Amino acid sequence: LMQRSPAHERLLKRGLARMDEVWCNSEWAREQMAGFGREMGIVPAGVDRARFRPVAERAERPTVLSTCAPDDPRKRLVDLVDAWPQVLAKIPDAELRLAGTASSQTSAALLERVPTEARDSVKLLGPLDAETLAAEYSTAWMTAMPAVLEALGLSTLESLACGTPVVGAASGNTPALLRDEATGRTFEPANPEAL
Repeated sequence: LMQRSPAHERLLKRGLARMDEVWCNSEWAREQMAGFGREMGIVPAGVDRARFRPVAERAERPTVLSTCAPDDPRKRLVDLVDAWPQVLAKIPDAELRLAGTASSQTSAALLERVPTEARDSVKLLGPLDAETLAAEYSTAWMTAMPAVLEALGLSTLESLACGTPVVGAASGNTPALLRDEATGRTFEPANPEAL
């Protein structure tokens, strides 16, 4: 959806014309695909509730988790890192835990955005298996999802399944997942102040 070029659109239209059925995993995704002239059903991706459920006690230290892929610019992890000093100003003992595969360049660039005196409050966890990820969701006080144009929001659903509220960018399918204030809040996308 992000890389719409005439060549991409021709390939997609050609492929869609040959399919018996076309399904999207959210209403937002279907709306994005509306211009291709195909009726599309919605089948939301599911969460493995046997794995993603509350499996640990909340951390004593206020903890924010993000599972956005650090190397993907659409995930907007830079917004979360840029907002982090404001969080620390209000909650000095908070910890930010970033899960996901990141190149050494991305890891260094993210940490460089954090003031030197606050860097020990940011932990780069790397890739996590499902069990460890469920434990991270369960112990976090909240999960932050600054990504834009999420067609589904699987990480948001996984966090909610573990009983952890989410703050997410008001973009893509995320607002549909966070309608109830008990589950989380949305903020203006790509805006660290709002985050």
